[in-house]
Amino acid sequence: MTIGAGRFSENITLDADTLGVAGITLASANTSTSLRAHAMICQRLDINDSSDVATVTGGLAFDTADGSRAVNETWIDGTVTVASDNVTLSGLRLHSYNGGLKFSGDDIDDFTLNNSYVTGFHGDQSVRYTGDGTNTGWTISGNMIGGVAGGTGGSLYLTDIDGATIADNVFFRPGAAHVYLTEVDNVTVSNNLFYHGVHADGANFDSKLSAFQAADDAGYGYVGFSGGDGYGYGFGYGFSSSSGEDISEMGSYGGYGGYGPTGYAPSGYGLDAYGGGGASQADYVYYGRNYIAEVKGTSDSVTFDGNWGLYNSGGIQFWDEASTSNVFTNITISNNQMNDFINADQDNMLSTVSSRHKSGLVGGVVFQVDEDSTSDGLTISGNKIYGDIGQVLNTNDLDALIEVGGNPLTT
Repeated sequence: MTIGAGRFSENITLDADTLGVAGITLASANTSTSLRAHAMICQRLDINDSSDVATVTGGLAFDTADGSRAVNETWIDGTVTVASDNVTLSGLRLHSYNGGLKFSGDDIDDFTLNNSYVTGFHGDQSVRYTGDGTNTGWTISGNMIGGVAGGTGGSLYLTDIDGATIADNVFFRPGAAHVYLTEVDNVTVSNNLFYHGVHADGANFDSKLSAFQAADDAGYGYVGFSGGDGYGYGFGYGFSSSSGEDISEMGSYGGYGGYGPTGYAPSGYGLDAYGGGGASQADYVYYGRNYIAEVKGTSDSVTFDGNWGLYNSGGIQFWDEASTSNVFTNITISNNQMNDFINADQDNMLSTVSSRHKSGLVGGVVFQVDEDSTSDGLTISGNKIYGDIGQVLNTNDLDALIEVGGNPLTT
């Protein structure tokens, strides 16, 4: 089924079994237009060269206006719920505060999301799927995913899945890590751009904040859509809310509040990443910790290859949560490039609060397992990771670009 351009304010459930068909495809005129247009170019560039960075980021088609791509968008301003196997979503704009994409059931195979926006969602309404451990045939490619509109949460969560390809996407401005993988097998993450993960207190290292504000003013952006709260609870400038402003009335990407310790306490990113800002932290600059990806649980045959990371406070992290029951096997981290790491904790705020999070800066690859772990088969090769010693600001910051701890067998 092909849908024309326009804004469709409705919720849709896609269930091939109920319809008695083999599969469902929901597409638009943008079905063949990838949002990661520079994917092949990126493999040949060196992101430590500023001109190459500009080449990669200059053509990114953020959905800040209708027609950011060549053809006006098919905007489903509601929730698309996938409820069966063999569903394809292609070329759509899924932009909704309450979550543009959800899943029903734990036994969904052969799901494809390509060349689509999934943007502007509240942090707890991210793209999230928990399977039964047998799910295969997942393909997520050519999309732009992120732009979290307040709250806490990454952009993509996959749990208990056995076969997925995540390739040629742009992930941007999450409310935590860009991607979380838990209890996964046979997952390849390749040629993605993980972009501007620092997101709080006016973080604007790509100078694109004004484009989001202009989109708000024009009515197509990240304010005034379903839910109504918008980026006033999101990526604000981090002004103190101590003088009692009514945050709910501010409402713009970059209004009062912000997504950090100077922000709105119930919804802000907060001191321990779960809320709690306010006046006592008004003098700190805190950009919001993030990773390119975090892998947990018992996971096998996970590959990160050819990805790019820009403006993040951390890279690719494997963490067994200090439990030998969580084991990583056959892990490959190769040919990735990371640059422009930003310390999330510019003023050493984390040392003053009660939180398990103490480091504002983490390296490009961190692989941490218990000393008695049976994790086996870690390969790290061909990566280009550039760090700036000037971003090591606090005692607890991790100044190693690659750190392997515990007892994995590595090559």
